[in-house]
Amino acid sequence: MSNHLALREPCAVVIGGSIAGMCTARVLTERGFAVSVVEADSLPSALGGADSQPDLANGNDSQASSCRPRKGVPQSPQPHGVLLRGRTELEKLFPGLLSELQAQGALALDPGFDYVRYTEWGWGKRFRAHQSVLACTRPLMETTIRRRFQACAPRVRWLAETRVEGLTLHDDGSRRVAGVRVRSLNGEAQTLPAELVVDASGRGSRSNAWLTALQIPTPDEEVIDSRATYVTRMYKAAPREKLAEGWWWRGAMVDPVVPTIPRWGMLTPVEGGRWLVTAGGVAGTRPPLDPEGFVSYLRSLRTPLLAQMIEHAEPISDICQSR
Repeated sequence: MSNHLALREPCAVVIGGSIAGMCTARVLTERGFAVSVVEADSLPSALGGADSQPDLANGNDSQASSCRPRKGVPQSPQPHGVLLRGRTELEKLFPGLLSELQAQGALALDPGFDYVRYTEWGWGKRFRAHQSVLACTRPLMETTIRRRFQACAPRVRWLAETRVEGLTLHDDGSRRVAGVRVRSLNGEAQTLPAELVVDASGRGSRSNAWLTALQIPTPDEEVIDSRATYVTRMYKAAPREKLAEGWWWRGAMVDPVVPTIPRWGMLTPVEGGRWLVTAGGVAGTRPPLDPEGFVSYLRSLRTPLLAQMIEHAEPISDICQSR
């Protein structure tokens, strides 16, 4: 009879199943952890949830719905770009991600050659940056990462529509966290043991409250608030022949001049022949949410270029705000 005991995999719990949570969980699986991901939102059925994600790469009516933020990701309708280092690291974690994103319409854009930019000093010079920004909607990015995650780490346990209610401690008096208490949407409660708990829940994190409830000191917190606001609407891109002669760019940016001019704007092409058009403000400046006010705000920027570009574009979503 063997005297060798089977070694148990260390357990880890990741709170939050968005991009940060998936990257964290992927790294932990590579380090030998048995990982459980707890996500308050519903997820695609393949990962334990009931909802399906809209088809973001085609040109049908699902386009407008893609701009509606997932409850746990209120910044979802705003523009997202993946820079060179981010693409490199994501591809390491989720092999095949970049090719799958581009196959679904994500655009690799040279920020110096494909964008026109009105800077603090005037129009920027067009040049080859010899690198690219991957432009796509946040829902496409997150859904594709989740699909690649499932292919790379099928053993990860997903608990969708489940909220963390608090942390548990070891009963040996060491004051070490031993796991998390969770409750599903249907009211079922359970405790998940863990040698490591990672909070990737974002701005809504309740870690400090959970630690305080256990009389454990919390980390010092420092807040730097730019009082920034993003307001974005999705458009069906204007046909090239409708744009003014000589407009070579695929995207456009209008910088603020802080503190005297706190307004800025951006137009980003994304999958499906669409534009994300953003009106932004810092230092407490908030662009309006009504359609007429939104266009007027764009027209009031240091150049009216963005307002001129959308004159022949069709709005296909509500106006979404993130602060």
